Amino acid sequence: MYVFGLVAGASYLTEAALVSAALKKGGDTDPAHLARIEIARFFAENLLPAASGLEAVVVSGAESVMNSETALAM
Repeated sequence: MYVFGLVAGASYLTEAALVSAALKKGGDTDPAHLARIEIARFFAENLLPAASGLEAVVVSGAESVMNSETALAM
């Protein structure tokens, strides 16, 4: 779930940042646009990289699930 949350969060924040960038380019001066862009950038640079580190856990963790029947039978 943690990996999904990181990727989904990055996706939603990126979408908001792209909309804000387009509005800024169109002349909208709302200061919230810059904040949305900066938050998405922070998330992408500082939090999202953890998803790649968790990939190994997700991929290699299948063995414990596959062996659960044996463990539960004891």
